[in-house]
Amino acid sequence: AKFDRNCRAITGSSRSEARGPGDTYQIDATIADIYLVSRSNPHILIGRPVLYFVTDVFSRMITGFAVGLSGPSWEGAMSALYNMVSNKVDVCKKYGIEISEKEWPCQGIPAKLLVDNGEMKCEASNGIVLDLGIQIENTPAWRPDLKGIVENSFRLLNGQTKEMLPGSVYPDFDERGGPDYRMDAKLTLNQFIDVVITYIRKSNKRMMTKHPQLAEDIIRDHVPAVPIDLWNWGIKNRGGLLRQVIDERVKIALMKKEKAIVTPSGIRFQKMYYTSHRAEQEDWFSKARVRGTWQIDMAYDPRGIESICLLFDNGDFEYAERIIDSNAAFCGWSYEEIGLWYQYDAEFRKSKEKAGLENSTQFNKHIDEIVETARARSKIIPIDGVRHITGKDVRANRKKELIHERKIVCFTPQKSKENSSVPFPVLENDQESELADYSKLLRQHFENRL
Repeated sequence: AKFDRNCRAITGSSRSEARGPGDTYQIDATIADIYLVSRSNPHILIGRPVLYFVTDVFSRMITGFAVGLSGPSWEGAMSALYNMVSNKVDVCKKYGIEISEKEWPCQGIPAKLLVDNGEMKCEASNGIVLDLGIQIENTPAWRPDLKGIVENSFRLLNGQTKEMLPGSVYPDFDERGGPDYRMDAKLTLNQFIDVVITYIRKSNKRMMTKHPQLAEDIIRDHVPAVPIDLWNWGIKNRGGLLRQVIDERVKIALMKKEKAIVTPSGIRFQKMYYTSHRAEQEDWFSKARVRGTWQIDMAYDPRGIESICLLFDNGDFEYAERIIDSNAAFCGWSYEEIGLWYQYDAEFRKSKEKAGLENSTQFNKHIDEIVETARARSKIIPIDGVRHITGKDVRANRKKELIHERKIVCFTPQKSKENSSVPFPVLENDQESELADYSKLLRQHFENRL
């Protein structure tokens, strides 16, 4: 790989890879050489952002980008690819930047996408091939020179902006005793995105030192070595390579595909429950309760949990909204955050197993002591000599216990008197058979208290 990268014979170029705009795009990511601060507090460091570029091979136009804080992943690639097919006027307006259609006319789906063996080599990228019809080509490992066009875009961005941006990182950053460039950070993520968009607008109008395309018709028409001029000429004279697709179809193609389960409580996915108009109209949840659960194809964006997209066999789709009553604590979370929380919860539970085991042991020991005390008490020979429980006069016995219980649980303090210690009359077996005698004893007891 090192020989092929640095020593091989260079007998060709990227010119032969594209016949016109949209024939081949190159996509890659890099960690930007700058530290950023939080948008809420300029004294909080949030690290270095991840930058994605999508570049057209024919014209060298930057047709899409993405700037985020998550490492090179499908999430970042998904944002860059959606940016690639979106109207750039709307994209810039989202960041408060006004541009004209002529400044950045790139919008559409290319025929081929050249990628490396990274985040694009996953199941999620199947939607690009199957739903959008884009051919994906993976370069070998350790061969960035095969994507030299997009790699050069990163180099040019650094060369033209690094000196002006506080918090930029230089090669001596890792050297012992070298300066700590993090302390110079001033820009927020949105401000850095503004810098990237400004660079792209400039880059698309720059005069390149070497013409990327030298075909007869290009020479005849005197097309300058300017990306936007090459793009406009190519669209007019070699057009038909870019395709337009409905925005929602692009989103669904870029989303991750999984299986959800229709249950009596809702459409379950990642321990969340969802519902949709079609599910309620066709009474899915009642059917699941009577006939049993079943699976359904769906697509989801891992950055949000509030809705998922249900996919049907005839090509239709429908969004399902989360049932807020289920796991309302996760409102506004992402699937990644929920997964991390469940992982933390499992580890926390495991750490508490020892304490739970000790608590259970103490509980069992105390219960055993109570039972042993009760059994020992039951072995004492009572006055009447009866050593087994009888069901006689349960109601009267219950009343006697109720009076003692009320003394214990009474909320208000009770005044103490000298005769307050008069014992409650206990009936012998021969007296319990005579209710009148018991009433006399009660009357006598209360008279004594008074």
